[in-house]
Amino acid sequence: MTLDERIKKHRKTIEDIEEDIEWLKKSQFAINSGTKPNGYDNEYLIKRQNENIIMYKGFITELQNEGA
Repeated sequence: MTLDERIKKHRKTIEDIEEDIEWLKKSQFAINSGTKPNGYDNEYLIKRQNENIIMYKGFITELQNEGA
């Protein structure tokens, strides 16, 4: 996989995560609501997805620096 293909793949992943966040905001989805300890509610899932976006943006930055 070329450097540009890897960057494109990570950008697509970010787009997919952003779509998931919008769905989470609308759905109020939670994992096993009421049976898991705090941290698996909708707000937590959105927070984790935002952290994933930051991670993928970091990957893109590193790949761009690698290609510079």
